[in-house]
Amino acid sequence: MNIYNIAETTNVSGKCFDFISESDIQNGSVLAKGSLAENERNIYTAEIPAVGDEVFLAADPAWSYEKGSPLAQNENRYIIPAGKPFRVYGLIAANHDRFAVEDCGITPAEGSQSVSVGEYVGVDGTAVKLKSLGSTEPDDDSRGFIGKVIAEDCYGFIIDTVSEGGAAAVGRKLTIEVIRNEKRGS
Repeated sequence: MNIYNIAETTNVSGKCFDFISESDIQNGSVLAKGSLAENERNIYTAEIPAVGDEVFLAADPAWSYEKGSPLAQNENRYIIPAGKPFRVYGLIAANHDRFAVEDCGITPAEGSQSVSVGEYVGVDGTAVKLKSLGSTEPDDDSRGFIGKVIAEDCYGFIIDTVSEGGAAAVGRKLTIEVIRNEKRGS
Protein backbone atom coordinates (compact mmCIF):
# COMPACT_ATOMS: atom_id res chain seq x y z
CA MET A 1 0.00 0.00 0.00
CA ASN A 2 1.39 3.38 -0.98
CA ILE A 3 1.28 6.10 1.64
CA TYR A 4 1.14 9.69 0.47
CA ASN A 5 2.00 12.75 2.49
CA ILE A 6 -0.49 15.61 2.74
CA ALA A 7 0.52 19.07 3.97
CA GLU A 8 -1.64 21.71 5.65
CA THR A 9 -0.49 25.33 5.69
CA THR A 10 -3.24 27.07 7.65
CA ASN A 11 -0.85 28.85 10.04
CA VAL A 12 2.11 29.56 7.75
CA SER A 13 3.08 33.20 7.25
CA GLY A 14 6.20 32.92 5.07
CA LYS A 15 6.50 33.91 1.42
CA CYS A 16 5.62 31.51 -1.39
CA PHE A 17 8.29 30.52 -3.90
CA ASP A 18 8.33 28.33 -6.98
CA PHE A 19 10.76 25.40 -6.97
CA ILE A 20 11.51 22.72 -9.54
CA SER A 21 13.02 19.29 -8.87
CA GLU A 22 14.78 16.64 -10.92
CA SER A 23 12.82 13.96 -9.04
CA ASP A 24 9.21 13.49 -7.94
CA ILE A 25 8.29 15.34 -4.73
CA GLN A 26 5.45 14.80 -2.25
CA ASN A 27 3.64 17.62 -0.54
CA GLY A 28 4.92 17.96 3.02
CA SER A 29 8.54 17.53 1.94
CA VAL A 30 11.05 20.06 3.26
CA LEU A 31 13.54 21.49 0.80
CA ALA A 32 16.42 23.94 0.62
CA LYS A 33 16.39 26.74 -1.93
CA GLY A 34 19.02 26.20 -4.61
CA SER A 35 20.01 28.57 -7.38
CA LEU A 36 17.68 29.94 -10.02
CA ALA A 37 16.70 27.26 -12.51
CA GLU A 38 18.27 27.58 -15.95
CA ASN A 39 16.46 30.14 -18.15
CA GLU A 40 14.10 31.09 -15.30
CA ARG A 41 13.70 34.34 -13.36
CA ASN A 42 11.53 33.16 -10.47
CA ILE A 43 11.92 29.37 -10.16
CA TYR A 44 14.57 27.92 -7.85
CA THR A 45 16.04 24.43 -7.89
CA ALA A 46 14.92 22.19 -5.03
CA GLU A 47 17.75 20.78 -2.93
CA ILE A 48 17.94 18.20 -0.15
CA PRO A 49 18.37 20.38 2.95
CA ALA A 50 21.62 20.13 4.91
CA VAL A 51 21.47 20.24 8.72
CA GLY A 52 22.26 23.99 8.74
CA ASP A 53 19.87 25.02 5.96
CA GLU A 54 16.70 27.08 6.13
CA VAL A 55 13.88 24.84 4.86
CA PHE A 56 10.79 25.45 2.76
CA LEU A 57 7.61 23.35 2.90
CA ALA A 58 6.35 21.82 -0.37
CA ALA A 59 2.60 22.49 -0.51
CA ASP A 60 1.45 22.62 -4.11
CA PRO A 61 -2.29 22.69 -4.90
CA ALA A 62 -3.45 19.18 -5.81
CA TRP A 63 -6.19 20.43 -8.14
CA SER A 64 -6.30 21.95 -11.56
CA TYR A 65 -8.71 24.22 -13.44
CA GLU A 66 -7.78 22.61 -16.74
CA LYS A 67 -10.57 20.76 -18.54
CA GLY A 68 -9.89 17.04 -18.71
CA SER A 69 -7.51 17.19 -15.75
CA PRO A 70 -7.07 13.65 -14.41
CA LEU A 71 -9.05 13.03 -11.23
CA ALA A 72 -6.19 10.85 -9.97
CA GLN A 73 -4.33 14.02 -8.98
CA ASN A 74 -6.39 14.50 -5.87
CA GLU A 75 -4.94 15.50 -2.53
CA ASN A 76 -4.74 11.93 -1.23
CA ARG A 77 -2.49 10.64 -4.01
CA TYR A 78 -0.80 13.76 -5.30
CA ILE A 79 2.83 13.53 -6.36
CA ILE A 80 4.52 16.56 -7.92
CA PRO A 81 6.20 15.19 -11.06
CA ALA A 82 9.87 15.84 -11.77
CA GLY A 83 10.42 18.89 -13.96
CA LYS A 84 7.13 20.60 -13.02
CA PRO A 85 7.34 23.85 -11.02
CA PHE A 86 5.60 23.68 -7.64
CA ARG A 87 4.78 25.91 -4.68
CA VAL A 88 6.75 26.01 -1.43
CA TYR A 89 6.27 28.15 1.68
CA GLY A 90 8.82 29.81 3.91
CA LEU A 91 8.41 28.97 7.62
CA ILE A 92 8.86 31.75 10.17
CA ALA A 93 9.72 30.90 13.79
CA ALA A 94 9.10 34.44 15.10
CA ASN A 95 5.47 34.16 13.95
CA HIS A 96 5.05 30.72 15.57
CA ASP A 97 4.20 29.25 12.17
CA ARG A 98 2.50 25.87 12.28
CA PHE A 99 1.92 23.29 9.60
CA ALA A 100 0.70 19.71 9.55
CA VAL A 101 1.90 16.60 7.72
CA GLU A 102 0.94 12.95 7.77
CA ASP A 103 2.97 10.79 10.13
CA CYS A 104 4.52 9.13 7.05
CA GLY A 105 6.16 12.51 6.35
CA ILE A 106 8.40 12.23 9.42
CA THR A 107 11.05 9.57 9.99
CA PRO A 108 10.82 8.30 13.60
CA ALA A 109 13.86 8.40 15.88
CA GLU A 110 16.06 5.33 15.77
CA GLY A 111 14.47 2.47 17.70
CA SER A 112 10.97 4.01 17.55
CA GLN A 113 7.98 3.03 15.41
CA SER A 114 6.27 6.43 15.34
CA VAL A 115 6.58 10.11 16.19
CA SER A 116 4.73 11.51 19.22
CA VAL A 117 3.52 14.86 20.48
CA GLY A 118 6.37 16.63 22.26
CA GLU A 119 9.15 15.38 19.96
CA TYR A 120 11.38 17.78 18.07
CA VAL A 121 11.98 17.41 14.33
CA GLY A 122 14.67 18.58 11.95
CA VAL A 123 16.54 17.52 8.82
CA ASP A 124 19.61 15.32 8.50
CA GLY A 125 20.96 16.20 5.05
CA THR A 126 20.03 12.88 3.45
CA ALA A 127 16.35 13.25 2.56
CA VAL A 128 13.49 15.70 2.01
CA LYS A 129 11.55 14.22 4.94
CA LEU A 130 11.57 15.59 8.45
CA LYS A 131 13.28 13.40 11.04
CA SER A 132 12.53 13.06 14.75
CA LEU A 133 15.26 14.49 16.96
CA GLY A 134 13.76 13.03 20.16
CA SER A 135 11.93 14.60 23.06
CA THR A 136 14.71 16.94 24.23
CA GLU A 137 15.11 20.26 22.41
CA PRO A 138 18.38 20.18 20.46
CA ASP A 139 20.95 22.65 21.73
CA ASP A 140 22.96 22.25 18.52
CA ASP A 141 23.64 25.78 17.27
CA SER A 142 24.40 24.54 13.76
CA ARG A 143 20.83 23.33 13.09
CA GLY A 144 18.98 25.59 10.67
CA PHE A 145 15.52 24.09 11.22
CA ILE A 146 13.95 22.85 14.44
CA GLY A 147 10.24 22.15 14.82
CA LYS A 148 8.18 20.61 17.61
CA VAL A 149 5.24 18.25 17.23
CA ILE A 150 2.49 19.99 19.23
CA ALA A 151 -0.66 18.10 18.25
CA GLU A 152 -1.87 14.86 16.74
CA ASP A 153 -5.12 14.33 14.88
CA CYS A 154 -6.19 10.75 14.21
CA TYR A 155 -8.86 10.25 11.59
CA GLY A 156 -10.48 7.34 9.82
CA PHE A 157 -12.63 4.42 10.87
CA ILE A 158 -12.67 0.68 11.54
CA ILE A 159 -13.15 -1.18 8.26
CA ASP A 160 -14.17 -4.59 9.65
CA THR A 161 -16.30 -4.45 12.78
CA VAL A 162 -17.45 -8.10 12.60
CA SER A 163 -14.22 -10.01 13.14
CA GLU A 164 -12.22 -9.68 16.32
CA GLY A 165 -9.72 -6.82 16.14
CA GLY A 166 -11.08 -5.40 12.87
CA ALA A 167 -8.64 -3.69 10.53
CA ALA A 168 -8.34 0.02 11.21
CA ALA A 169 -8.05 2.61 8.46
CA VAL A 170 -6.70 5.36 10.65
CA GLY A 171 -4.49 8.21 9.54
CA ARG A 172 -2.37 10.43 11.78
CA LYS A 173 -1.79 14.09 11.05
CA LEU A 174 0.91 15.80 13.13
CA THR A 175 0.99 19.56 13.69
CA ILE A 176 4.47 21.08 13.91
CA GLU A 177 5.36 24.47 15.38
CA VAL A 178 8.44 26.12 13.90
CA ILE A 179 11.02 26.77 16.65
CA ARG A 180 13.90 27.84 14.36
CA ASN A 181 14.29 28.20 10.59
CA GLU A 182 17.32 30.13 9.42
CA LYS A 183 20.52 29.37 7.56
CA ARG A 184 23.32 28.43 9.99
CA GLY A 185 27.01 28.04 9.28
CA SER A 186 28.65 28.78 5.97
